[in-house]
Amino acid sequence: MDFSAILAVHNLWRIGNLFMAIFFSLASYVQHNDPDAGIWMVAYGIPAFLCVAQCVRPSISDNVLWRYMTAFHLVLCACGEGYILSHIYLTSGAAGKHAQQWFEMEEAREFAGLFLVCVWLTLCFLQTKTNGMTSPPRLVVWLAVLLIITPFILWASVYFNKDFNQIQPDHCKGSLKMPSFQM
Repeated sequence: MDFSAILAVHNLWRIGNLFMAIFFSLASYVQHNDPDAGIWMVAYGIPAFLCVAQCVRPSISDNVLWRYMTAFHLVLCACGEGYILSHIYLTSGAAGKHAQQWFEMEEAREFAGLFLVCVWLTLCFLQTKTNGMTSPPRLVVWLAVLLIITPFILWASVYFNKDFNQIQPDHCKGSLKMPSFQM
C-alpha cells in the first residue's frame, strides 16, 4: 500500500471515529429520562470519549492506559450482553410467552446498543501501525463503514416510524426530539 492510500485509510478511520463519537454521545444523551440512566450514560459515554481520543490522536490506541480502559469496558459490556440475553430468554423464550418483535423489547434495544459498543471497540483494537501511522487494516475499515451507517439508519427508522412511536415505553417517547425553545 502506498503512502497516499495509507493516509486515506488513516483519515477515513479518524472520520469514522468522529461519527461514532457523535453517535455514542447522542446515545448517552437520550438516556436522560431512562429509569437506569446512569448505567447507560456511562456505557455510551466511555466509548464516545475513546472515539474522540482516537480522533484527536489516532496513535493513542498504542497507549497502555487506552488499551486497558477499552478492554475493561469491552469485558463489562460483554457481561452486560450476557445478562440481557439471559433475561430475554427467561422472560420471553423459556417462560412460554410469545416473543415480541426485536425493537419492541427494551432489553433487546439495550443489547443492540451494547453490541454496537463491543463491535466498535473491537475494531479499534484491530489497528496496526503502517509507516509510523496508526491505521486499521482495509477489511476493518469496510466493516467500520457498515457499522457507522447502521445505527444512524436504525435510529432514523425508529424516529420516523409512527407505529413504533406508539409502542415505546413512556420514558422513551420524545427522547429523540430536540427541546423547543420559546422566546
